[in-house]
Amino acid sequence: MSTYSPSPDQVRAALNELLGWSELVRSPQLSKFLNHIVEAKLRGEDASIKAYSIAVDVLGRPPTFDPQSDPIVRVQARRLRGLLQEYYRQNRGRSGAIITLPVGRYVPEFELADAGEALVAAVDESEVAIGDSLADLTVRPRLDLGRLQSFWAQALAAMTLVLLLGLLLYGLQVFRDQPAGPSVALPPTPKIYLATYATPAGQLDVFSARLADQIGSLLARAEDIEIGFDDGSTPIERRSGVLMLTGAVVPSGTSLRVDSLLHNALSGELIWGNSIMVPRPGADDTVVAAVAARRIVRELRPGRGPVHVAAMRWVEQQDGPLPGVTPYLCRLTYMVAREELDSASVDTARSCYERLLAQAPDDPSSLAAKAWLDGRQAMALVRRGDRLGATIESLARVADRARLLAPNSSFVHQQLANIETWRGNFDGAQRNYAISLAFDPLNTDARAGYATTLARLDQWGEAARQAQLAIADTPYPSAWYYALPTLLALRAEAYEEAMVAGQNAAPASEIGLVGAIAAAGFLGNNAVVAELLPDLMARASLKEVGIIPWLRLRVGQEAAVSQIATGLRTAGVSEAALTGPF
Repeated sequence: MSTYSPSPDQVRAALNELLGWSELVRSPQLSKFLNHIVEAKLRGEDASIKAYSIAVDVLGRPPTFDPQSDPIVRVQARRLRGLLQEYYRQNRGRSGAIITLPVGRYVPEFELADAGEALVAAVDESEVAIGDSLADLTVRPRLDLGRLQSFWAQALAAMTLVLLLGLLLYGLQVFRDQPAGPSVALPPTPKIYLATYATPAGQLDVFSARLADQIGSLLARAEDIEIGFDDGSTPIERRSGVLMLTGAVVPSGTSLRVDSLLHNALSGELIWGNSIMVPRPGADDTVVAAVAARRIVRELRPGRGPVHVAAMRWVEQQDGPLPGVTPYLCRLTYMVAREELDSASVDTARSCYERLLAQAPDDPSSLAAKAWLDGRQAMALVRRGDRLGATIESLARVADRARLLAPNSSFVHQQLANIETWRGNFDGAQRNYAISLAFDPLNTDARAGYATTLARLDQWGEAARQAQLAIADTPYPSAWYYALPTLLALRAEAYEEAMVAGQNAAPASEIGLVGAIAAAGFLGNNAVVAELLPDLMARASLKEVGIIPWLRLRVGQEAAVSQIATGLRTAGVSEAALTGPF
């Protein structure tokens, strides 16, 4: 390590890399924790980085928080410290700065990596077997810069690729030479221009064309991006939010290597890249092209993926009312609310959609999103004896109106299905989730919700399969995706698996939290119980009605509630907390 300190820009670049890492993306609380302490340190406010401020400002604890009786900050700091160590152990950082959290302190330290220790992204490369279902693929490739550089060197050495790659490099240089445009106050809706992937001397031109068609088809189903095609006949827009997706297809023995690059069309900056291997196709290359396209697009599209990540961070950095509203900006606030499921993010999204609907009262996506957000707020406040029937029925009518206005919208059908679940109309929810997935098979929120509905209909086998697919089909699964796997593992008495799934779900799901503690109780794992129990005892939603009454409202199946209660008793949870307000 160098004895020199990195610049603030280098530290923020390192912070952005960490916040984009899938392990931190899956834990919004730890991401906020890290962002809070790093920014405070950069502002020179070391003295303000205390357990109390972290608990109240970051972890949502009340002003009465007592760090002596509630160890939540120590627990989260230990988790964050371990993730930082794992991140740098895997040599992931590329900014040149390293962020560490010393043992026993909450003030981070910044170091400058030596030039000879430049860190590059790791490779996660797996063989793909093409089966009957494309959705069975679970590979999550990452960018390997060293491998890509090796590929380009080999390709340039091959005479058959000189012309194609030369044109590609020339085009990127043109983009780099463009002057930067004026900054915009609000994140623009992203537009992706897709170019046909380069091939060696036309050997794989047909496959490349089919690959481009499949990628374009999957991207076009996303309702929060725009698509264009670069056929060389018209100039590419060079404005903020415009991206270029290019790449190459190269034979490698009995396989094909498909390399993808996503560039900023305005600056030429490389935003993302990956390299995947697929079997070399025979006479019919349609299935192979579909497999490759699905694996590429599922990396690009999620809210925490490369297309939206900068705009998502912009949203999360806003303090106070948003400076303006657009359909894309409100969709971003919805993504944050859907991921974190906390009252603050839900309120931010509701406010955005209220302002948007004041401008466009009949916008179907806004109507559907606002209906779900209103329902989420109402469900979060439900107490035993509350009557939500009229409220939910009213929201269902709003969502159904949105469906009539946009009958082909995956997003709208998903919101209607969510509300049908709250109504207890699980057949209607199942139908609308299935329609949502038919319009957009990579809508993983809809798939995770579909899995939960199938479980409520006692279709446990298919529920488990759909839950696994929802997690496998995105590199950034939301924490709540793991709530149903927690219940499924408990049901199978796979307590170790239930404990791990529940810990993944806990930041955004009370079901995950209580499931993890129950599983730890069955296992006699006192360390996990001690780590999670303070969080359980501080959850207002559980405190207001009691844990078992809350579970009966949310889970439904009495056998599952009884099993969780037994595990919680074994873990030492008091009978008073289990049965009534505490």
